[in-house]
Amino acid sequence: MNNEPEQNVSKSPWPRRLAVGCGGLVLFLVVGLFALNLIAKKVIAGKIEDEIAKNGWQADVGEFDYSIRNKEVEIREFKGVPLNRKELEELGEVQVDHARVRFDGDRKDKIGEVYLEGARSKLGEIDRLEVKPNRSIEIEGLTFNNPKEFGGGPLFNLRKVSIEYGNNHRAGQEHFKEIRLEVARINIVKNQAGKWLTDGAPQAQVKIQEENGEMPLVDDISIVIDEIAFQDLSQGDSPKIIKVSKTVQIKGNPKGYGLPLFLRLIGIVAGAKNEAGL
Repeated sequence: MNNEPEQNVSKSPWPRRLAVGCGGLVLFLVVGLFALNLIAKKVIAGKIEDEIAKNGWQADVGEFDYSIRNKEVEIREFKGVPLNRKELEELGEVQVDHARVRFDGDRKDKIGEVYLEGARSKLGEIDRLEVKPNRSIEIEGLTFNNPKEFGGGPLFNLRKVSIEYGNNHRAGQEHFKEIRLEVARINIVKNQAGKWLTDGAPQAQVKIQEENGEMPLVDDISIVIDEIAFQDLSQGDSPKIIKVSKTVQIKGNPKGYGLPLFLRLIGIVAGAKNEAGL
């Protein structure tokens, strides 16, 4: 199996988890496709399912097409379930409405572009994803869900995510030139036990400090936040929505951006929480 999926899901803090659940799964679809002596498309589709099973997934491939001239694989109505119990609890069934993988160059396993529409799992949803390995990742309409104990509803609603790869890569560490997030809403929830999701911020801060050396290098990070909503599930209250219209940007600190970024985001959430009277 090629290494391109690992490059795309990367080690970056938030896209990694989502990409493993949605975008990264699509790359499993290309395993074993180049048995070109298999003429019948149904047989080829069966081969994909077999190869995915070898990697710990049970898959159902719907409509399938393969173009030798364009070096493309196109699949509609894909459903996959991880056989590993821990992954199953985290991801559940992963569905992709439409996926297209284009190969690049003479190597049969070199991926030039991955495109998908309508990806869903327990982790969240993606309306559209386009990945150009080692060049860029573009996402439109991204929802990342809260943990189950905090209701499981959306935590982040993002209009757009843009990631541009940098030219310099270290062994085991990726380098991004720019990461830009356009956040429509952050949903902060108090669970039935009376605990706010943000109550875990001190522990998260310690973890970020500990893992700082393993985070990817990022030259420029921009996060635009439109609004933050607060909801007390224990009281059954409706969300209190606070317009913040804030932009967090960090430049010139490719190795140590994690903690200052986290602290600035927590500060924005805390300010909005005070404004909401909570």
